Amino acid sequence: NGVGAVMGSKKLKAIAASRAGTPIVFHDRARLVELSRQFLEKVKTESAVLYDWGTLAVLETGLETGIVPIKNYTTNVWDIEEGALDKFGGQYLREHYSVSRNSCWGCSVHHCDIFKITEGPYQGLVLEEPEYEQFAAWGPVIGQKEAAATCMLSKEIDRLGMDTNEGAWVIAFLMECYERGSVSKEELNGIEMNWGDAEATRLMLNLIARREGIGDLLAEGVKRAAERMGGEAPNLAIYTLKGNTPRGHDHRTRWAEMFDTCVSNTSTIETHTNVMAPELRGPDKPMEISTACAQTKGWMQLEDSGVTCRFNTRLNVQLLSQAIAAATGWDFDHDEGVRVGKRIVNLLRVFNMRHGIGGELDHPSKRYGSTPVDGPAAGKSILAHWSEMLRNYYTLMGWDVDTGKPLPETLRGLDLGHVVADIW
Repeated sequence: NGVGAVMGSKKLKAIAASRAGTPIVFHDRARLVELSRQFLEKVKTESAVLYDWGTLAVLETGLETGIVPIKNYTTNVWDIEEGALDKFGGQYLREHYSVSRNSCWGCSVHHCDIFKITEGPYQGLVLEEPEYEQFAAWGPVIGQKEAAATCMLSKEIDRLGMDTNEGAWVIAFLMECYERGSVSKEELNGIEMNWGDAEATRLMLNLIARREGIGDLLAEGVKRAAERMGGEAPNLAIYTLKGNTPRGHDHRTRWAEMFDTCVSNTSTIETHTNVMAPELRGPDKPMEISTACAQTKGWMQLEDSGVTCRFNTRLNVQLLSQAIAAATGWDFDHDEGVRVGKRIVNLLRVFNMRHGIGGELDHPSKRYGSTPVDGPAAGKSILAHWSEMLRNYYTLMGWDVDTGKPLPETLRGLDLGHVVADIW
């Protein structure tokens, strides 16, 4: 991702911060503590599975709804045996692998443990508990069906300092290319990239990290690698036209996330579908989906700017705005919180457009926007509605319907008049 690319160019692995001894002064500490309690209670009551298991349960539930990405979007059905799938379950993993809690400082949500693999060829390996997107990335995305191997690859991608989603989409793309004969074993430094081969994946990830052989090309990411390989490769690659890859979901069954990922300024979703009604996540209801994306746009930016964890604040703009007011003493309510989020989204949009990332790139690649051949969304295509969805979204955002540029009056209304000249 962007920050990682900058750090990598500077050969910077991490930034360490020592704990300060100066206490933080809050405007109304008692009120802030009370709001923190309310946030936690909402997680316990409204997201009980998340509170108890973190994201460990998402793989199993996601398979039921079709949101788990499988073998580079070639299918929406994972042909895994029940016994093997059980080992991806939160209860099995915690009972067999968990060593100790490893939650973030001060967090009550049981999201991360320290694991020690107790079976198979990776027995004895100690790692941080993978979360759902790592299980998806190194399991179904690459056609890999062993939970312990998934844990191993999760640790490997972390050790190499690489993004788990981009890494997995690169590997899955490469495996499909190899299956189709678009790339040879010789071109892959002698590695046979067959579906589900965990050790071949580990070798290839290390080549990418060191930019050796084929790894030098793949280190550029899915979009650039596919374009340089040419032939049918670009038709197999999953990315937005801006160049980013999606999160660890099959967005062909959740249209709201695909649409928002493609119009995003930040290379990921900017509107979390958890704040939408289930019927507005998709598939189907294209216009309602684009409307919901516009109506909730900026909520995640407010939350991110508050430097809070989404698993704890859950995009509750009302409570989050109250917490900001309690911490700072500002006159800050729900409407102001929404306005701050909209300001961020529009400022990001102007910045990107000033640098050549315009509305013409608000689209998915051919495979990313493809029509599922099986699963719960079989035969349903979002692309048939895409242009209409974009125009509706642009209109509701106060952007030009042809170019996607924020209109001058929209920017001025958000006190961003100083950037109008950058794009108009």
